[in-house]
Amino acid sequence: MSSLYVRDTVRGWLKSASGIVLPFFDTINAEVDPPLLNAPWSTLVFVSANSTKITYCGLMEERGTFDFVALGQAGVGDRDLIAAAENDVAILLAQIDAPHRLTLLRATPPEDFLQAGSTPWYTVSMVIDYLYEQPISGTTATVNKGANHAAA
Repeated sequence: MSSLYVRDTVRGWLKSASGIVLPFFDTINAEVDPPLLNAPWSTLVFVSANSTKITYCGLMEERGTFDFVALGQAGVGDRDLIAAAENDVAILLAQIDAPHRLTLLRATPPEDFLQAGSTPWYTVSMVIDYLYEQPISGTTATVNKGANHAAA
């Protein structure tokens, strides 16, 4: 499970980063009407396959994952949606958190599947690994102010 800071920061980046092409809709525990029928869009899933919290030197460190999910029209091929998803994930990975608490480390290649339902969606998902550090209350530790590790 990802911390609220991680969730809020990533949501904010997807809503405001320059160059994002897929409209972002927050669907977590919310009833959201998808955009126009079969128009491509994106959302997030914070179901961590890997999440670890440790403390050291006055810092709390959380390592985890979340899914960037792009949805588009079914039956028209994969090229356009994967290109849009790869663009948006590259922009997301390049974001730098001003207080240097959150670093997005890397993304997996796209995995695709078809979501059934009254409106079937072709879906592309990419898992993003992150590192979140914050000082423990009452300590004087500072967060490492290194560069974003997206290129690592």
